[in-house]
Amino acid sequence: MASTNLPAQLTSFIGRERELADIQRLLLHSHLVTLVGAGGCGKTRLALRVAAKLNDQPALTVRWIDLARLVDPTLLLQTVAKALDVNEQPGHPLLQALLDSLCDDQTLLVLDNCEHVLEACAPLVEALIGCPTLTILATSREPLGVAGEMLYPVLPFALPAAGLPVEAIRQADSVRLFVERAQSVRPDFELTPDNAASVATISRVLDGIPLAIELASARVKVLSVQQIQERLDRRFDLLVSAGRVEARHRTLRAAIDWSYELLSSPERTLLQRLALFAAGNWREGLAWFERLLAQADERIPVAVHANACTYAAFLAQWRGNNYEEGAALLRELDGEHDLARALQNLGHTCLHLGNVERAEALFDESMALQQAQRNTPGMVECLIGFVAIAVARGLPAAGARLLTAVAATGWEGRAWEWPATRMDYEQALALVRRVEVHP
Repeated sequence: MASTNLPAQLTSFIGRERELADIQRLLLHSHLVTLVGAGGCGKTRLALRVAAKLNDQPALTVRWIDLARLVDPTLLLQTVAKALDVNEQPGHPLLQALLDSLCDDQTLLVLDNCEHVLEACAPLVEALIGCPTLTILATSREPLGVAGEMLYPVLPFALPAAGLPVEAIRQADSVRLFVERAQSVRPDFELTPDNAASVATISRVLDGIPLAIELASARVKVLSVQQIQERLDRRFDLLVSAGRVEARHRTLRAAIDWSYELLSSPERTLLQRLALFAAGNWREGLAWFERLLAQADERIPVAVHANACTYAAFLAQWRGNNYEEGAALLRELDGEHDLARALQNLGHTCLHLGNVERAEALFDESMALQQAQRNTPGMVECLIGFVAIAVARGLPAAGARLLTAVAATGWEGRAWEWPATRMDYEQALALVRRVEVHP
């Protein structure tokens, strides 16, 4: 085998001194270290930097394999063997030939982008680390799940606090990255007292994610830093690369889509509902969500638990008076069923807080969606909301008549997913049941 096949590093490496030292130390004590983290946080670049440093050791062979373009997981073994110039021989299994080749001397094998071929990657890695002279450094958005695997989380860059002086802002790695990449497209770019606060804000808004910061910095060729900051509310349109880079890193949306496609159906549902927190007071909403889960049956699956995320987010948005933004997002995600249920829950909340008029409007909107979907349980729950509205307006007899209609649907024997939803209505329903309904 050749001594190395590391990709060329065309741009400077920024920060990560502690991470570099940590990973090199882990590789001394484990045959498998996996760098895990979100898309765009710098796993590949960090692994490449570690590999380049270790490649200076004369007794170590360093080999790099990028799995991003591998579409068919069943071809993983052949892909790895081809990258290492290992050929299958008659009567000699390819895996054994690969092991024989790797066990010739001390080898560091870097497997980059394992997340989309985990099912094939895990057993192959498990077989390979049986070779005592082989160490594997992997990058993945998820752990490989192999016994003995050491996980090292790769986090976004630390963020500069608001209100710092220019020199303090300049020291932040996220800002250093922005400035250096900006200078690659506009050599006269400098961090100044006039733009430092905006650069720091861009870093914070982009959560310190290196890929997002690099995409944003490239825009200084045509936009001022202040203009970039102002356009970050449309970041998916703004953060696009015109360069020849991997498709999944060409835009911020592509990086997110790559991760999204790896999720199971319940995980996608949960992510869609959690996305609603971006439009509201997420801390208050999350606290409500935690209280709700504490009252829920622990056996309820994650797909059902995810409903609570929708409700919590809508509660938070209602407090911020902007639930319409969350409703628009749910419609965009084809989540009409989720929207109908969330509107019901928001109506419950409005009633609990004494806003009867708004509660009625929300139940009206939810009922229209439930009727369009022919969702009888949903329509029943809306009727229960109207029962409580009647009681709140001092019209228990009208509420009793509605409750009679509800009972005719068989609601009384129906199981409730969320005890907390019914708890808010026990007192109102008790009042209604005491009213004698006359024809």
